[in-house]
Amino acid sequence: MIIMNNKYIKTLILVAAFLILTLLTVASYAYFSASVSGNSTAEETIITSGNMALLLTDGEQVSLNNAFPGTTITKSFKVKNVGTVSSTYDVYLSELINTFADKNDLVYILESTNGCPNNSETIVPSEVGEQSKIVSSCSINPNIEHEYTLTITFKEDGTNQDDNKDKHFRSKISINEYKEGLKTISETMIINKNNGETDLEYDGVETIGEYGTKDNNLRYIGENPSNYIYYNCSTTDIDEMNDTTCEKWRIIGLMNNLEDKNSKVVSNVKIIKDDSIGIYAWDSSEESVKSGMGLTQWGETVYEDGTPYEGADLMRELNTDYLGNITVGTDGKWFAGEKNSKKYDDANSSDGNMPSILLNNNSINMINEVKWYSASDGRTYYDRTVSEMYELERGDIISSYYYVDHLNRINQWIGKVALPYPSDFIYSLLKENQDNKYDNFDPGANYSVRQFKFEETYESNGEMHSYTNSKHGDSWLFTKNGALTLTTTVYESYCNACVLYTDQYNFSLQYPAASYHYGTYVYPTLHLKNEVYIVSGDGTSTNPYKLTM
Repeated sequence: MIIMNNKYIKTLILVAAFLILTLLTVASYAYFSASVSGNSTAEETIITSGNMALLLTDGEQVSLNNAFPGTTITKSFKVKNVGTVSSTYDVYLSELINTFADKNDLVYILESTNGCPNNSETIVPSEVGEQSKIVSSCSINPNIEHEYTLTITFKEDGTNQDDNKDKHFRSKISINEYKEGLKTISETMIINKNNGETDLEYDGVETIGEYGTKDNNLRYIGENPSNYIYYNCSTTDIDEMNDTTCEKWRIIGLMNNLEDKNSKVVSNVKIIKDDSIGIYAWDSSEESVKSGMGLTQWGETVYEDGTPYEGADLMRELNTDYLGNITVGTDGKWFAGEKNSKKYDDANSSDGNMPSILLNNNSINMINEVKWYSASDGRTYYDRTVSEMYELERGDIISSYYYVDHLNRINQWIGKVALPYPSDFIYSLLKENQDNKYDNFDPGANYSVRQFKFEETYESNGEMHSYTNSKHGDSWLFTKNGALTLTTTVYESYCNACVLYTDQYNFSLQYPAASYHYGTYVYPTLHLKNEVYIVSGDGTSTNPYKLTM
């Protein structure tokens, strides 16, 4: 038996009290401010989606202000089937921003007496999309209401949680009606291929054997395949999507073995805008850097002395301004010429004005942020097949001998919006035209030109003759003359962008300076999340696919 005197017991109590007080004091320092800007605060909000009505008695916003560990808020809402048939719905936390340092600190429980509850403690999502779904595929009969109570808690874990100080959680509650039989845009492509669609072909071993890519991507080929989609629409109402309310984009293909920003390997549909957003420089620079001709480093990196380099002008423009975060074009213009010029010097130009239509929030939420490759040696396209071009685009950068701009180059970049690869164009040809050599055509003084040519033979006077014949007319992508691409090259005197030009006789890749802007059209290119569904349409120009998340 251990006997302790009263003085010792009092000392233990005092020490324990001090420790408890210390923990409480530390926890009280940890707080954050959370609110939803611009949301409705009306007493009652009704959001409809098809046959579904989402009824919120205190607005659609989710607000948690000046919270500290242990704070709990609740939000009640109802879902009603206002249609005449049974249906299924999903409920999301939409327009979601969660900057918590420790995501495990913010959790929710969703309770319901007659709906589809989630009574287990779940970490609050940090991304809009599939992960933000709090009710999934819940069935409901006509004229029935499901009542929900959402409880969000800033958990207290007994440690110092000051890393969440001034962090933010913002969200709205939204609803989607789920229709049985809907297919994702990826699934639709595969189904079309299995049904024998002639304008869909693999670029891998299934079609051209040893010359195929290791990724075996599924691509649209030919002169005018049914690969049109409505995108960046001013409405989310499917019935109101048309040529006036939406832009037309086209599907390049289903790309495999992509790596997203979370290092997860995914297969995503890659799309390109059907018409250009304008003529801009790949990059420009002040006169003291490469004589103002710009650099060919797409993503962020550092100079040899450790000074940060923020990346190519066009990369920054497409991934800030074009996504609605006006950063580069605060003056309404983008870089359009050498020596950091935002003004053209030809009479027919748009004077460097940034695009009049940017991507809206609904379209941005559909984009998956993935790894792009920006290898810089287009010169090695000489005497290569298209599959070899594909590998070079994803390969290592060239010798530092040519990099006199003192940049530590990287050939990988993770982001949302970029440019097409040269191989995207070649793989859009009919497959019998893909396995040809890409040969030297007309090297210029300050840039080189490569022509993709096709060897043809004919007999005359008993002798066989050969000639080159370009057949770019059987590719829908070759309508985009003067298109800037992601691949570049570098010489001692110039940093060169890669531009694809076509005419009625041939097509070629040219490598002018990065700041070159005459006819360098920009076609934004991106990957869609796999949560994007096709609601209607057949992919033709007159009936494009209509999309929803």
